[in-house]
Amino acid sequence: MQMNLQISPYEGVGPIKLGMTQDEVRKAVGTDFKLFMKGSTSAMPTDDFIGTGIHVFYRKPGLCEAVEMFSPASPTFRGYRLIGIPFSQLATYFRQEDQSTEIDAGGLTSQLLGVGLYVPFLKESQDSSVESVIVFEKGYYNS
Repeated sequence: MQMNLQISPYEGVGPIKLGMTQDEVRKAVGTDFKLFMKGSTSAMPTDDFIGTGIHVFYRKPGLCEAVEMFSPASPTFRGYRLIGIPFSQLATYFRQEDQSTEIDAGGLTSQLLGVGLYVPFLKESQDSSVESVIVFEKGYYNS
């Protein structure tokens, strides 16, 4: 099932809005999911929407705080596809939109836009493809 995954900064992506309850997110996505703990710092289980390439992270008391997407999901931002695109192209675009975009060995984060790109092979080449995208609420990386 392919859904429109247009990113809206600090609002959400497609039908998933930041701040929704777990039940609201699950109804909006409408596919099977399984729960898992992502990392050792997760306060709550993450929803893995099976076969969609979408993980949804929650903060207590069960509200959506971030959405991570990877293939086969195909998120877009202001008309730009993000997954599978060379990092160098997207880094230039994000720097134009947000001069304070942080770039490190794993990709980039724009606090202004509430978007991060993960590029595991960035050290090897600036043209490595983006493998995942995260959309997050204000303060997500401060907690």
